Amino acid sequence: MSAHLSTTSYGAPYDPAMVFAFSGYVEGQPQSALARGFALARDHGCVIQAMTQAGFGIVALLSLEELRATISVLQSIRSGDPDAVDQGDLVVSDAMSNTRKGIAGVRLPFPLDAQQVYTFTGRVAGDAQLRTGFMVARSPDDVRDYLRSFDFQVDAATSLADLMAFEHELVDVAFDRCDPTGYIDLLAETAQAA
Repeated sequence: MSAHLSTTSYGAPYDPAMVFAFSGYVEGQPQSALARGFALARDHGCVIQAMTQAGFGIVALLSLEELRATISVLQSIRSGDPDAVDQGDLVVSDAMSNTRKGIAGVRLPFPLDAQQVYTFTGRVAGDAQLRTGFMVARSPDDVRDYLRSFDFQVDAATSLADLMAFEHELVDVAFDRCDPTGYIDLLAETAQAA
């Protein structure tokens, strides 16, 4: 049985800051064999601690609240809003630089398709620090190939369309509309321990 918080302002039993999606790998398995899951928790640290104790190495962790903020930025980029992001944080692949004047001094065909606006994470060669950014590209392969030419190794490239679909899954968790075995309820464990 799930421990519910009071209903949030948008009617869900769980606050968007407490609904998480994570991906990673089971310790002892190849890191390329990524798995993903969902959790209800007070904060990021609770998810990381619980999953680490369970022998799961987290490589990505995002709350529904953070996901919605990312979607908002990508929708602004998609529409051509020049104030969507700091111009130094937006990358536009050569393949996309074509028709009308747009953001980052590049000519783009606005509005862009939701499959042409990406968020990415990765590392500069020789640097362990994880970096994130936004990019206009034709495909995830375009993101990887273009950034690789700058010695940037992309760990993940996700389109606006994919993030919007993923948001629906997290909303189902927030509204408690999914099978309880489909997520880890760390809020219930915390309530039982109290």
